[in-house]
Amino acid sequence: MERYFRDGLASSTQRTYDSAKRKFLSFCRQFNVKNPIPVNEQLLCRYVAFLTEEGLAPKTIKCYLAAVRHLQISLHLNEPKISQMARLEQVLKGAKRAYS
Repeated sequence: MERYFRDGLASSTQRTYDSAKRKFLSFCRQFNVKNPIPVNEQLLCRYVAFLTEEGLAPKTIKCYLAAVRHLQISLHLNEPKISQMARLEQVLKGAKRAYS
């Protein structure tokens, strides 16, 4: 089953997600986030701000959030409803404006 779960992504997407997951976990270590999973909206907002300050494009940031979502699902936890997080959506809009 795990193999099929992983194979549900194209190999290029797997590589991108693996890199994004490492970045998320590194961010959590850097800021002493003890239990990053399951994620919460505040943590994701902080992560988006961090990625924006790192100079990542908004499209890349959304991909990184999708990778965090995938990470949580891969750990057999409920899917984080990222699209329903109003504050996160606002932070993403601000990140997009900052990037432009």
